Amino acid sequence: MEIRSLPEHLQSIATGLIAHVHEGFSITSDIAQLTEWFEDEGWDEIVGSWSDERIVLVLGMFADLSFSDSELCGYEDIEGAITDDLRLGFARKRIHDEFESGDGYSCPSVHTVQLKNDQGQDAFLGWLVRIHGQLGHMPNYWGIFSDREKFYSELRKSGFLFYDEKDTLSDRQILLLWKLDIS
Repeated sequence: MEIRSLPEHLQSIATGLIAHVHEGFSITSDIAQLTEWFEDEGWDEIVGSWSDERIVLVLGMFADLSFSDSELCGYEDIEGAITDDLRLGFARKRIHDEFESGDGYSCPSVHTVQLKNDQGQDAFLGWLVRIHGQLGHMPNYWGIFSDREKFYSELRKSGFLFYDEKDTLSDRQILLLWKLDIS
């Protein structure tokens, strides 16, 4: 989005954000005005054509609810000892199922808005958009980034698993999240 297409009172804020990303200037408190505008009047800029939409799973929260021996036994008819192979198979199936049928809360969508100045410099605002039942879509602003990949990296560091990266989750990562709650 070209800065000059923003409402006039927001253009200097956007210019300051680009300067922050490229020159290290501090961010002013006015950023709230800009993000609030996007979350209301500029909503179409966040979700637009959903062209850069990616889906993530809140892995830690999901694992707390799903990765346990008691959950495994509740879903499967287990005879004999519970092995790591059973745990891994169950966890991978639950992750797949959650991505396929998630309610929009445990699997929010990821969105960016590119701000561009007249000199061709840009910055990206990042949002997660969750669905809160009857309240609908709720955007959650995450910050300003020099490119989309930096935003995605921040989400990964915060424990989010991208749909297109679910098969890269290692056995060790899954087992570290697993609760051994049945003796």
